[in-house]
Amino acid sequence: MGKLNNQILKAFFKSSILIIIIISLFACEDRIKEPLRVYTKNLRNYFHFDTTRLDFAKELSLASFPEKFSDFTIVYFDKKSSRLFLEFDNLPNQLYFTIATIESAQEIRLLRSDYPEKIYLGKFKFLSDTFGDFSFLAINSYDSRTKKYLNIFNDYFIFDNSENPDINYCKKFINGKNNVLIVSYSEGAGNYLSFKIYGPSEEKFSQIYEPVSPLENGMIAVDSNYIYTLEGIISSKIYWKNGKVISETLAESPLINFQGNDYLLEISYKNEVFSKFPKFISLNYDADLFIKVKGIVPPDENLLVNYDSEFLSLNFNSFTSKKSGKTYLEFKNQEGISIGKIYLLINPEKGEIQEN
Repeated sequence: MGKLNNQILKAFFKSSILIIIIISLFACEDRIKEPLRVYTKNLRNYFHFDTTRLDFAKELSLASFPEKFSDFTIVYFDKKSSRLFLEFDNLPNQLYFTIATIESAQEIRLLRSDYPEKIYLGKFKFLSDTFGDFSFLAINSYDSRTKKYLNIFNDYFIFDNSENPDINYCKKFINGKNNVLIVSYSEGAGNYLSFKIYGPSEEKFSQIYEPVSPLENGMIAVDSNYIYTLEGIISSKIYWKNGKVISETLAESPLINFQGNDYLLEISYKNEVFSKFPKFISLNYDADLFIKVKGIVPPDENLLVNYDSEFLSLNFNSFTSKKSGKTYLEFKNQEGISIGKIYLLINPEKGEIQEN
């Protein structure tokens, strides 16, 4: 009988230890998941608009609107009704709504939540057809309380193009953690590039950067967690440092997606003089031509690059061949005077530079 009791006690202790281990594992699992749960809770701060105000909004029309008004803000977008709700600076206590048309939608993760944000682009009319269409941006995020996507941010754009702006994003831009959204568009004979960067900051989603003025013949690109811009041959890097966005003119052009068979054309700027341009370059059809500028070029010394779009397409500071044959790159200064012309022979066997 004593041996039997000992066996029962041993079995009991083993079972107790096993139960304690299982409970400990579950407790550890809860502790591991807790930061995610706390972070998700903080996401609720982004849903700040009092939606009860929507019931008192007036429809935007010439008949219901006062003669004098100033700038307005899109304070809320309701996807279900396709309504944009506007608030004017000089009429802060009254909401107006207008009907929007969604023309594109995509999902991009911006707040590091369990669900990606939904990005909408589209058009809306302001008062009447006389003023044409305005473009709008709306960002909706998943609310764990209501289990619905709700609006967290909106913006609008006034420009000549009938097309919508371009959408891109940069991963881990803010503090190496948060992604940011980039909205850009070009207009005018000078192909002037305008863009804005949006992201989470201080528990709210907002615009965090916009250049002082549009970039003439400007382009924008993303590589790793940096954003690059190009105006003429001057390149800049945009990055996050000490709680704000920094834009820095580069002394050397970046090489984004440069491959081993691509051709690199280097142009140096030193002592207020550009290096000599080669007369021609032979380029393999399957290779890209990259232009790398070394040295800080002052804005008044900037160069514009002219090319034949029948033969070449431009992607930031690289050219991709579209057909074989003879074409050119021409570099002009701010006065429109040509300071160098390079002939390109596309589709020879080897990409080899020739200088005289």
